[in-house]
Amino acid sequence: MLTDKKINQLTPKETQYKVADRDGLYLLVYPTGKKTFKFNYRYNNRQETLTIGSYGEITLAQARQELMQARSLLAQGISPARKKQTEARQSKDDTFGAWLERYVADAKVADSTAKMRQYAIQNHLAPALSKLQLSEITDNDVRRLADKLVAEKAPSTALLCRMLIKNVFRYASTHGGPKLRSPTEDVPPSTIHVNAPKTRALAPKEIGYLLNAMDRTSCDLLSISAVKLALYTLLRKLEVIHATWQEIDWDEKVWRIPKERMKTKRPHNVYLSNQAYDILVCLRTLSTSKSDFIFPAKYGLNKPLAASTPNRLIETCRKIMSQAGIQFNSCTLHDFRRTGSTILNENGYNSDWIEASLSHVASGIRAVYNVADYAKQRRKMLQDWADMVDSYKEKYKLPE
Repeated sequence: MLTDKKINQLTPKETQYKVADRDGLYLLVYPTGKKTFKFNYRYNNRQETLTIGSYGEITLAQARQELMQARSLLAQGISPARKKQTEARQSKDDTFGAWLERYVADAKVADSTAKMRQYAIQNHLAPALSKLQLSEITDNDVRRLADKLVAEKAPSTALLCRMLIKNVFRYASTHGGPKLRSPTEDVPPSTIHVNAPKTRALAPKEIGYLLNAMDRTSCDLLSISAVKLALYTLLRKLEVIHATWQEIDWDEKVWRIPKERMKTKRPHNVYLSNQAYDILVCLRTLSTSKSDFIFPAKYGLNKPLAASTPNRLIETCRKIMSQAGIQFNSCTLHDFRRTGSTILNENGYNSDWIEASLSHVASGIRAVYNVADYAKQRRKMLQDWADMVDSYKEKYKLPE
């Protein structure tokens, strides 16, 4: 029978050898010096081996206790080795990262939404939770991640991560995984961030103040250009920051966005104003990278600019305006689209031209018959819009 003293005196040989303990337990000594407790038994007329653990990681007393549990399982007609393998496999499969991958693979969302989710997953959610078992994740983990993102001025990303965590727990529960209460239940969205109603449209003076504040920032040219281009073109945020150089038709002054990148799943042409075209010419001229993206990430040319960057720039401008005594409520790039639509409608432009420029899809009978692109009209309208924007900047200066 083994004792700790006897085990410590065992020395490795050229080949592995066994030293018996009791009740079928034995120690296998490897040429490397590793000593592992094992148990051989017969199950359904075949021999199986249960690896209990290595000496040093478990004690002799613990090995004997594991042996008794294994014998108890055998008495119940259960294979101890197969049960251990199943539990190990389930333990690996029940990590948050494993269920997150399965959930994302099954989720049916638009490409733009998928890209937005993937950014949040790769940069925030996976590093924080992927290696944890679902059963290990608590409301404190959710709260810690949310607080970190809010502190980084990314409250919408914090809400997105909370939603993904909730969805993963629900997905696991209905797809053969552990049926656990989601830790997000104790972290209501309202305790993370309350989004303002999506009715924000900037007044002309706000556009002017914002552009002039932008000139006072120390932000990089890419970030500033992305925000200005979104304002001139009235495109959605991801449609701008995921843009590639091959989409630009320099001869026709048209930005041709393929359907795969559009929320509507329809290709979209942007008839570039002189101002928007000039921004692209400037970026192309000054670009020293070999990235396909017009707005590449600061670190990693195969990735686009972070989705949170433009809104952080706007927040910086808001603080500059506040210091200058100008009250400016927070806004996002998406508010530019509502702003452009509002001002252009107020100035009497045809609503069909406006809706086409915003890549809004008509419904019903109107959608069937109205397939016009209005290229000529939209080109003039977007040029007029860019000129309006510039006039607001000229008219509404920030106090010194």
